[in-house]
Amino acid sequence: MSSFGAEAFGGCCQSVLASLPGEAEIDILVSPDAASEVQDWVRETGRPGPTRIVNAPPELDFSLWVQDVFAIRAGIPRLVMPAEFDRYHDLKAAAFLADAAGLATERLDYAFEGGNVLACDDWLLIGGDGVGPDGADAHALAAALDPHRTPVVLECAEALPAEQTRPIPGQGAGWTETLYHCEFLGRRQPLFHIDLFVAPAGRTGAGQPQFLVGCPRMGAEMLGHALPEHALAPAFDEIAAQLEAAGAAVLRNPMPLIWVDDVDKRHRTWFHLPVNNVLVEDCGPAGRHVLLPCFAQDDWSELDLIDAANRALWERLGFTVQPIPDLLPLAENRGALHCMCKVIERRPA
Repeated sequence: MSSFGAEAFGGCCQSVLASLPGEAEIDILVSPDAASEVQDWVRETGRPGPTRIVNAPPELDFSLWVQDVFAIRAGIPRLVMPAEFDRYHDLKAAAFLADAAGLATERLDYAFEGGNVLACDDWLLIGGDGVGPDGADAHALAAALDPHRTPVVLECAEALPAEQTRPIPGQGAGWTETLYHCEFLGRRQPLFHIDLFVAPAGRTGAGQPQFLVGCPRMGAEMLGHALPEHALAPAFDEIAAQLEAAGAAVLRNPMPLIWVDDVDKRHRTWFHLPVNNVLVEDCGPAGRHVLLPCFAQDDWSELDLIDAANRALWERLGFTVQPIPDLLPLAENRGALHCMCKVIERRPA
């Protein structure tokens, strides 16, 4: 947690800390100038489980998105990091966290991003942006992380649109908006990480792997909005169809395309609400649990319709739902719950 992160996302982080299971062991990497504030958060939540504050070097300028930088090798917990990563300080931060937790690390010879890899049941889902066009990288990545899982690459057949900025009709003089924002979209997938819009949901009664895939069309209908073309609804439909063709059961859930305004710059940026950026635990008879990010707050109070609909869907699937409120600032900055947490090991109760 950097000092900027503690200031800008303090409410989000406190909400997450208060909602994580009490018995969870948590390591939090903090900049020295944010350590006192983060310690106050931990104390205020009254967490019974151990929470370790790890001080980062003061020169390290890292983000909240710990999920992006590494994956976990199956078996003995080990952090697997890419050979290269755009945010070098985040890569260094991951190494500090691993060392503090007493975990071994290793580097792979090719680049990948943790948010674009989902281990689900017998499959390893990989976003198309993370592999070469012939799919060879997918098999190499699966072999490195868990050779017992089958890699399934999720990608769109057509190239996605390029970024576009235009005036906003009727908004006022000088207002512009960015469509197909390059920081939010992938090149071969509708968002830059599949964990923003795909969530594993255990197995069906018939034994099929089951997934939720976000649907902008449902989100627009629920909020009473027109569906803009830049919601890319057909691209999400294509991902859902790929999972079904691979043998999965797929449920669609409302994932609206909304916006955040920078009033000073008179600029609007659109983004898909990351409703499926969840933490899921499926222990079969021992229980099924999901920590569900919720986003209704401030100017977007109507998102309580989306929060409630997604909670009801998870409950119909037999999951106990722990809502985590007030995470809209994370969504406005290209992430949510799963992006800021990395589950290393689950231990039997």
